Amino acid sequence: MPEFGGRYVEASVGKGNVFWAAAMFLHYEEWWINDSQTAPFFEALRDIGDSIIVPEFTPEEFERQKTAFAEGSQEALLIEPYYTFSGCGFDFSGPKGVREHLSTPLGYQRTLRSCNRILHNTNARITGLKFEHMHLEELGPDDFVYFDLPYLSGNVQSYGPETVDFPYLFTLLENARFRWLLSEYPEPIYFEKFGDPCFVQEVRLLCTRIGEEQVRTECLWKNY
Repeated sequence: MPEFGGRYVEASVGKGNVFWAAAMFLHYEEWWINDSQTAPFFEALRDIGDSIIVPEFTPEEFERQKTAFAEGSQEALLIEPYYTFSGCGFDFSGPKGVREHLSTPLGYQRTLRSCNRILHNTNARITGLKFEHMHLEELGPDDFVYFDLPYLSGNVQSYGPETVDFPYLFTLLENARFRWLLSEYPEPIYFEKFGDPCFVQEVRLLCTRIGEEQVRTECLWKNY
């Protein structure tokens, strides 16, 4: 990613795995994180991440938090990734498993506080728009957008390729005045439109269904 710029934008930030690192190492005047699914998580993290107390995980506490989540609790929204299997959420998975080196409630609590500080230090703008409604075509050459949208052939429960207007995406990238970086699998259409990727790596998936392929090829394309 470019180290300096005007606006740093993530069109589909997820739970911020890339954003947290970018905010610590890159230098931008403005920060904008967007996700149609997870914007409420970031809003809760901004609002109460510095004060939330993460309770010990128990089956009873899991059910209590799941009920609170359904009722719109910001606390339960922040606890959800820690309590659910592979962080997939109360709506899509059950309780987390028990592993030998399980993270502690205090450790996760510290993480929430660190992320709260990053949000306030960057004064990040948080939106929950469909990315085609972000008007990214208005950005200029000093701006940078990272696209980690649902993949064309991906199978993610809370997202799906049908949530992305791919014809709009291709037109946006082909005509962009801003700098962009895109993550995807090695789909032929990306080679046709943007040439060879700038980065290719085989990665092992951390969470798969039984019988699914365990390794994928991750690619990055960029226009700068």
